Amino acid sequence: MRLMNCVKDVFFKNSFRIANKVLTNDISILSSYALMIVKPETIVFQKLGILLKLIKMNDFIIIYCKKENINGAQIISLWEWSWDNATIERILLNQKLFELSYSLVLILKYVGNKNCIASEYLTFLKGSSNIEIREKGSFRDILKSSNFLINFIHTSDDVENFIREIGVLFSSDEIIDIYTLILNDYEKQNTAQPKSICSLLKTIKNDSLKANNKFIFNGEKDFYNFLENIKNKINIEDHYINHLLSKAQNNKVISNDLLWFLIKNKLIEWNIKSLSVLTLYAIY
Repeated sequence: MRLMNCVKDVFFKNSFRIANKVLTNDISILSSYALMIVKPETIVFQKLGILLKLIKMNDFIIIYCKKENINGAQIISLWEWSWDNATIERILLNQKLFELSYSLVLILKYVGNKNCIASEYLTFLKGSSNIEIREKGSFRDILKSSNFLINFIHTSDDVENFIREIGVLFSSDEIIDIYTLILNDYEKQNTAQPKSICSLLKTIKNDSLKANNKFIFNGEKDFYNFLENIKNKINIEDHYINHLLSKAQNNKVISNDLLWFLIKNKLIEWNIKSLSVLTLYAIY
């Protein structure tokens, strides 16, 4: 999303105006910085340690980290231009993934030798959400992202999106603090990750490991268990839903009609297991 596409966007405008005031009109400072959202499934699948190593190996340091419960309205706003042709079911599944737990919102700085814009370079390193075209060795490839919804991380594509997404995620007071932090970091020319950030990330990673709740997805077994659980919740004489369930079992595909019925009638227990099944086996 380039600047001419942002000028009417309220999130961009608010964040851009604050950035101009704090950075005294030197927006070019932001080309050294990038935004990453570490999604809840990264914590659930205990992938945070791997991700932090990838960030460091590729010459980024983290200067800001905050636990954030990203809500449905923010999710709609973050991917506003992606939802035009999306089904209701796809949007809802995405929202349910973010409701699993907190996310981590990171501000990173590129400290390597490449002549690059940090946001664009980090997005390149992230890799595609589409497994078929995902680059070998990309972050998502190494993290073993299983599909285009369970994909572990989001990054701002460019400086304009960096500014806009800060506007989506934070209040005006927080935006002032973030741009002030960036300005101070830039002026000090820091190349080492702050000890406070290292300590916080270590605590988050250790807490996740201590919870001993690492999820392992069992593919078809979990799929068939999911269908069986649904059968136990419905009226056995409901021929329509039984037909949809039998079709799903035979074809190993959850149709949009079945998914909508389950959502509408609140038959899904939303957790990482059900979301893994639905994002892999549903048509949405």
